[in-house]
Amino acid sequence: MNIFTNMRRWAEKHYPKWLSVVRVVLGLFLVYKGVQFMMGVEKIQTIPGGMDSVLYYVMLFHIVIFVHFVGGIFIAIGLYTRLADIIQIPLIVGALLLVNDPVRMVISGGKIDLILSIVVLALLVVFLVFGSGKMSIDYKKRFKNHGLT
Repeated sequence: MNIFTNMRRWAEKHYPKWLSVVRVVLGLFLVYKGVQFMMGVEKIQTIPGGMDSVLYYVMLFHIVIFVHFVGGIFIAIGLYTRLADIIQIPLIVGALLLVNDPVRMVISGGKIDLILSIVVLALLVVFLVFGSGKMSIDYKKRFKNHGLT
């Protein structure tokens, strides 16, 4: 057995049911942030630095919107939760850096965005360790593949 199998088994035994509700809320929050990001695309026009800088931020905005939207849905329904977490974590770390750096801050949200980013990062790490739990598509797929349903 490898470390991932042991970690999954341990997490399944110690996974509280209320954590599934937190997982769904986290996923929906990430979808909301993706939509909010989409609505704030006009802020790209205020970025100094010329066309190269604007193209970089347009590309970055599209990646963030897509990852938050699709990853948030996957986390909410419990499908490939750990993979979605791994993809989300660098974006949240980037958000932490942008929120803390007033010179390069793209979207201003103040301390609330900083606190939310820290909470979201902590929750992503929790679900990276614990997985999606029993109330998820991953769990149902795993047991269906083993003929247990």
